[in-house]
Amino acid sequence: MTSLKTSTERLRIITLKRLRIITLKRLKIITLKRLKIITLKSLKTSTEEAEDYNTEEAEDYNTEEAEDYNTEEVEDYNTEESED
Repeated sequence: MTSLKTSTERLRIITLKRLRIITLKRLKIITLKRLKIITLKSLKTSTEEAEDYNTEEAEDYNTEEAEDYNTEEVEDYNTEESED
């Protein structure tokens, strides 16, 4: 009887250890997949934000540059015309 009880306990312990290892491996895989998905989503969002920012910055810069250029050109033209 002791032998059977000991065998059953050993089998139970071995089974629990194997189950724990399998569970940990599955959990690790699931966690890595979720982390990869989260990272990819984050990267995509960051890229989109960067593209938006660059577009806005370019538009602002071009507008300011055009306004400055037109103002200077008008001032120069008026100065030249008044000298004549």
